[in-house]
Amino acid sequence: MMMSEGEKTEKPTAYKVSKARQDGQVAKSVDLNAAGLLGMALLLIGMSGTYFMQIMMSFMRKSFELDDATTIFNSTMFLGAFNETMHQLGLILMPFMGVMVLAGLGINFMQVRALFTLKPLEPSLSKVNPMKGFKRIFSQRSVVELIKGILKMSIVGSVSYNVIQGSMPELQQLNFANPNILLATMGSLVFKLTGWVFMVYLVLGLADWRYQAFQNEKQLRMSKQDIKDESKNLEGDQKMRGKIKQAGQKILQSKQLKHLPTADVVITNPTHYAVALRYDPDIAPAPHVVAIGVDAFAQKIKAKAQSLGIELVENRPLARALYDQVGYGDMIPPELFLAVAEVLAAVYAKKGKR
Repeated sequence: MMMSEGEKTEKPTAYKVSKARQDGQVAKSVDLNAAGLLGMALLLIGMSGTYFMQIMMSFMRKSFELDDATTIFNSTMFLGAFNETMHQLGLILMPFMGVMVLAGLGINFMQVRALFTLKPLEPSLSKVNPMKGFKRIFSQRSVVELIKGILKMSIVGSVSYNVIQGSMPELQQLNFANPNILLATMGSLVFKLTGWVFMVYLVLGLADWRYQAFQNEKQLRMSKQDIKDESKNLEGDQKMRGKIKQAGQKILQSKQLKHLPTADVVITNPTHYAVALRYDPDIAPAPHVVAIGVDAFAQKIKAKAQSLGIELVENRPLARALYDQVGYGDMIPPELFLAVAEVLAAVYAKKGKR
């Protein structure tokens, strides 16, 4: 069975992938972000568990020292206790949340390879179109996402239940435990539970990222006709850019030939390069370029300079150095001062100028 040129069977071109990236269409897994955040949380808990426990102990000690009746009816004491509570919670949560936010941003940027675009946030009529909205809700992708969500909740719920069920003997002994044992046991349970959930999200996230990459590549697939049309459009753009560049070069060359009569000397290669220099201390402290060209335009500069009676000096290394280091309107660099001064001195001596 032959496939028509309109069927999207071809992999997307680099140009289409790049354009899709600019529009924010890239493979990205929310589950992988969650796995990264859980992994960072595990690392922070493992590194700073003792510090957090000391703060929690201090917080609990302060709470037990409060007299409820006195605190409630004394506004000054109540506000003081409230501020102290918020301060203690801030010591616990703020560093943790700050690192987690940075980790989330870093993981997201790693997935999309440092892509930043506001294109997906731009208003679009298709986003508020009811028919397209219904299609999105009941599309195959929506069904897959629903199944993924149910599967994820089931796995995470099952793992969490098993971890808590396995820790029930230790939890049942906490009724009469002192705060140190209570906090240590609860901290160990949270660490174990977070570790298992992290492993689940890591596996699901990697699988989901591969699926999202497959779906993204499938959406970007092109037909043979699409590839031909893109090639024609790009070729047309390149030709247009070439014409614009050529027109700009002609305007610049015309401007240089117009200023050529002010030149003191034209240094040549002699066949490939031509650089016309002017030295006027009232205009610039060093000689500057009034015309510069290679090949055909260099020959135009030489021909017009001869018709104007401007001296042509053949100096191959100097002409090449000037062409490589300066452009139209630029002053010559200090390292070429001596070589240019010798040329100008010879020209001035020939014409009887100082």
